[in-house]
Amino acid sequence: MNVLSLVEQRGLAPRQVSSAKGGEYASACPFPDCVSKSATPDRFRIWPEQGESGKYWCRGCDRNGDAINLLMELDGKNFREAAAIVGKRLDPRPAVRTPRMPAQVAAPVATVRTPNMPPEQWTERAGAIAAKAAETLLADPARLEWLAKRGITAKSAARFGLGWNLEPIIRPYPAWGLPAETWPESGKPKYVRVPAGLVIPWREGETVLRLRVRQLDAEPKYYVTPGGAKNPQPLMVLPGTWSGQHKAVILCEAELDAILLAQEVGDLVTVIALGSAQTRPEDELAVHTVQSAAWIGLWLDRDKAGDDYTAKWLQAYADTAEDIRPQGDGKMDPGDTYAAGGSIREHVLGSLPPAWRIGRSSTVQREQGGGAEKKGEGSAEAPTMLVAESVREFGQLLKLGPIVCKSSGSGMSVMAVKRDGSGRVVQDAKWELFHWELMRKISDMFWYDEAVFNFIDDHPQAATGVHGRNYWAGLARKQEK
Repeated sequence: MNVLSLVEQRGLAPRQVSSAKGGEYASACPFPDCVSKSATPDRFRIWPEQGESGKYWCRGCDRNGDAINLLMELDGKNFREAAAIVGKRLDPRPAVRTPRMPAQVAAPVATVRTPNMPPEQWTERAGAIAAKAAETLLADPARLEWLAKRGITAKSAARFGLGWNLEPIIRPYPAWGLPAETWPESGKPKYVRVPAGLVIPWREGETVLRLRVRQLDAEPKYYVTPGGAKNPQPLMVLPGTWSGQHKAVILCEAELDAILLAQEVGDLVTVIALGSAQTRPEDELAVHTVQSAAWIGLWLDRDKAGDDYTAKWLQAYADTAEDIRPQGDGKMDPGDTYAAGGSIREHVLGSLPPAWRIGRSSTVQREQGGGAEKKGEGSAEAPTMLVAESVREFGQLLKLGPIVCKSSGSGMSVMAVKRDGSGRVVQDAKWELFHWELMRKISDMFWYDEAVFNFIDDHPQAATGVHGRNYWAGLARKQEK
């Protein structure tokens, strides 16, 4: 029994649309929650001669696999039950088994696969279209306002190369450097299409590898131009600027959500757009980013697919993954959260472990002349002069642990430190996690209390490190000059 017969058993009637690769069939998707059912009901494709039991892929919900996968996902069968129905013979279990340590739950991240890259002619044409679309968007206040309502600024649109294509672009495959193809029923040639709408390019360096278009009045909502990098498609990975030893990552679905997150909390986290909840990272950059993360925030859509795959991620990455989706009506993705009046930055700051809650807020405005309000005697203890109460409190908090604040031309940081085996001063992430509340309070005061922020930034020891022992003494030396 293969995929084709399993689909036919469910009352669907796949029709052959190509004889390539042993035959390709089109059908409505058998998954009840698939978004393509009403708009484009033939986006479920079947290749019955591929593999042992055929292969399938839905262009609407992005589910894919073989007959065993279909039975497991559609009917809730376990692997052995599905294999028995398909007729796959499994090796018998040995009568005597050597005891082993329990295996880690299989992650939803597959083995790294190298994607098939588009031809040079395709990347050149895609790059030209993306460049023109970017110019069009930045010159159109109405389109920029459309983005702004979703939280994305003109600066972010320019940074990530977003654009607007005014009219559909339709060209034959060879014009893009692709082999000519024809539709099996009519024999007419196939065309590469770039529809009108918001153009979301994905690049490797300066090379465009994929063009995805957000259509406003057509289905599917997101259209991927044929010929781009695939099998697997490289995921959108937006690296953060966090300079600490460990990395935090947020996984979301749509590219626009990823861009919004990168805009609001890119100083703290790396953001990955999966494209859909079901996508498993398989390109090298995405796999490495996920597997090396010390914390993974899961912000998939609040729907059935998002619920199911959030649960899988939590099971596979029990030590690092956390469901950070906010409560509310609708999908509550980052875009919905912004539209509902929520603060993306505050929500992420409230979800992150304390070691990451020290990124500088984009709303902090630095002012010169900070520090003490009046001159006075300098010592290692709090001076008797009048200073902001928060500055005095911050000095007391720094005495409670090995916490060092730094400010220099290369950046600013707050972290707990220790000496490693070679005597070097390094971040003590374990101490930070064990003193979560203290680190959170210190971090919040440093970045969001203007008096404290300016006091540290103006401190004579700011570049080498301000801590509980030199907090007030540094001020005294500054005043004596």
